[in-house]
Parts: sequence; C-alpha cells; structure tokens
Amino acid sequence: MNELKQSLFAQHNFESLIFENKFRAGGIARIVQDLRGDDIESANHQLDLLRESEEAEGELWYHIVGAFARHKAGRLLEAKIELRRVAEMQSVDSLITLWAWNMLRAWGQMPDDDIAQKVLGVVMEVGLDKGMDVMAAYEDGTSRYVSKTGSMIVWDDHGDHNNDLARKIVAAAQAIAPQLPASTADAVTSTGKVQFSVLTIGGIRGIIAPMNELSRAATPLSPLFNASKELLISLIKTVEESKQK
Repeated sequence: MNELKQSLFAQHNFESLIFENKFRAGGIARIVQDLRGDDIESANHQLDLLRESEEAEGELWYHIVGAFARHKAGRLLEAKIELRRVAEMQSVDSLITLWAWNMLRAWGQMPDDDIAQKVLGVVMEVGLDKGMDVMAAYEDGTSRYVSKTGSMIVWDDHGDHNNDLARKIVAAAQAIAPQLPASTADAVTSTGKVQFSVLTIGGIRGIIAPMNELSRAATPLSPLFNASKELLISLIKTVEESKQK
C-alpha cells in the first residue's frame, strides 16, 4: 500500500508514526532515541521510570510510544493495554483513533459490538481518465483531497464550514454502514466508478457504484455522494479564495 493510502486510511506502521515526529527534550524524546537505536531494554526501563510522572499522565504519545516499546520487547499484553488507552482517549484526532483500532485489530483485539460499527471516516475514490480523485472526511471535521494530478488539500482547521460538511459525510455513511460489505484499503475502482470506503472502529466497509447512476438517480448512496461533492467543491473554493487574498 502506498504512503498516501496509509495516511488516508490510518494504516501507518509504528515506525513512520513515531520516528517521523520531532519530540521535544524530555522523557518521551529519550525513549524514542533508545528505540531509534534499537535499545529496547533501555526504552522500556525509561517507560517504567516515566510512568508516574506528570509528563506521562494522560499523554497521548507516552501511550503510543509505550505500546511500540512493549511490543518490541515481546510484551504484547502490555502493548495492547497502552494502545487501548489511545483508542479510548477523548478529543484526539480521528485518524489517531482509527490508527489505534487498526493496530489493535491486527493484534487480535476486536472492539465490542456496541462500538464496532461507529464510523470515524470516509474515503471516496473517483475513477477518472488517466487518474483518480480521492477525498477523505473524518468525524473530527478534518478532511483531505488529492486530485488525479497529485495536488493535495489538507484541511485540519476547526470551527469552519468545511468541518460541518465533513461531519455531514460521516453522518451519511453512519446511516448505511451496517448494510455495507467488508472491504479493504487495497480495493481499487475503475474509470467511471465511485468507491466509498467507510472507516469504522471494527474495520472498513465499502461499496462501488457507477458515477452516472449516482449523479442522475436517487439511490441509498445519494446522501453520501451529494455530501461528498459538497465538501469537495467547498474545499477547492476555500483554497482558491485564500490564494486571492
């Protein structure tokens, strides 16, 4: 899977998520330095020392780095506990929550039935001549758009009209998620087709439909497709207006 799909579907590996971050000086930075040097014993020792400190209490990256260090040491149960804390944290980016659940499922820990179908994001891939347009929207209101030419819009601002549109997409996907079949991030669509990948806590659910059918007739996918078009137009307009200022 390419790096773009990893980012949109929150399927980064631990190394890219941790080692591409620039941590400030402190306990977590020292642990990451040990992990970079493959000194797993020292990293886990530093985690134990840091556990009761203010730096670790409620700290997202302490638990992410901790899960990686425990896993590298073969302490899978502790790694799952640390990662579950990340998955259940409030007020964190939807992509981080999705990533944590993706890792937990890969480690054999499935979510409870009452939360498994909760939608945290939607990826829409539109097959075009000589390429594909891709847009992703997440529960926290953030979104991404990648055109077939490779240009990209990353929308991480909050309190904006685009955030409401992104949440509208997630809400439309939530309404149909239980009826969609299981899918994967590796699934691809073809020219003239639109593929929706609904990112739930329990995994990806997806469907592919002809673009002309979605554009011309009312279907169960119409609310999702129309909401996605609305956000796409708004994102492009917002960026164009910002360039004119």
